[in-house]
Amino acid sequence: MNLNIELHKGIGDIRFGMSLAEVRKVLLDNSPAGKSCPMDEEDSEDALGNKETVLEYVIDDDCFVNLQFHFSKTTDRLINICAVGDGVTLFGEEMLDLETEDLESFLEENGLDDVEKEQEPWGDTSFVSEKGNIDIFCDEDGISEISFGE
Repeated sequence: MNLNIELHKGIGDIRFGMSLAEVRKVLLDNSPAGKSCPMDEEDSEDALGNKETVLEYVIDDDCFVNLQFHFSKTTDRLINICAVGDGVTLFGEEMLDLETEDLESFLEENGLDDVEKEQEPWGDTSFVSEKGNIDIFCDEDGISEISFGE
């Protein structure tokens, strides 16, 4: 499965604005041969109280690829993606191969010149770009989550 992040567009063949049914079809059509990849769906509220549906998709426990798709309940369209794992790429680079200390310069070299580095209350370091609408969270082991929107 193609796991290349395209800022403001989506990941692989999945695009912002797709419905839950459309995303499910792409995931099923691109599941690795012979593998049953679990999909968990949960209704929740975001930090602002907006209703959303979260679809969690685990491609492979061995290489740990976890994708979360957030859908607006009012429009049933994809508005945010969280991704982490082997094969997730941004600007042609495998994200798990990047060192935390190189992340800020990597993003700036690729046109995201507004990156802010922040220390989160739970201990993670985040790299945030409004221009790219992307947040990258790092723990002591490296990148722990990439969250991006349209």
